[in-house]
Amino acid sequence: VWLCYMALEPAVRRRWPELLISWNRLLSGRFRDPLLGRDILVGAIAGMAVALSFKCADAFPGGLTLSTLTSPRHVAYYFFLAPSLGVAYSVALLFGLYLLQGLTQSAWLARLLVFLLCMGTMLLALRGDSAIIVGASGAFAMIIVTVVTRIGLVSCAVMWCTMQMLLRTPLTLDWTAWYAGRSFAVLGFFVALLSFAFYNSLGGKPLFGKALLDE
Repeated sequence: VWLCYMALEPAVRRRWPELLISWNRLLSGRFRDPLLGRDILVGAIAGMAVALSFKCADAFPGGLTLSTLTSPRHVAYYFFLAPSLGVAYSVALLFGLYLLQGLTQSAWLARLLVFLLCMGTMLLALRGDSAIIVGASGAFAMIIVTVVTRIGLVSCAVMWCTMQMLLRTPLTLDWTAWYAGRSFAVLGFFVALLSFAFYNSLGGKPLFGKALLDE
């Protein structure tokens, strides 16, 4: 993945430099950067929206991983696996988009082809062909193409990571459930991530805005 990124980065920087700004700031250790906070926030919300659409469709390739129900250490395993998959899939998606735009010489056509490819791949992987599943696949493709082309690489990677975590691990708000501990660990992680990203995205501005503080 790193070799692919190093080969792709100069070309993407020339054509779409805005997609790599927060990524470069992340690699340079600027974790409190407002733009990085914004991209993480957008990516996490997008990933939650995709996960919710698949939950409503009651279908996802592979579904809930049973190992996360049998042992808490498998939940910890997904905390490491999901970010790795997020980076790998995002770099591959960006590479595909760049390649298609180079072949078609059209930005909107390349995005349409990526949309159709993502939607078609998800339809093949999901169980069934109902209207709900088609809608969930379309929502997935639309959100991911929008995120990678309008926000950037960091946001797309966070989206993939969030989606994988929420769909692969057991979630519940019932304190009496025997897997409630691992569920609240996952939910607590995303509450902390969203809070950290939102606070950083403000760039030092007051939490509730200047008008409220004046009053």
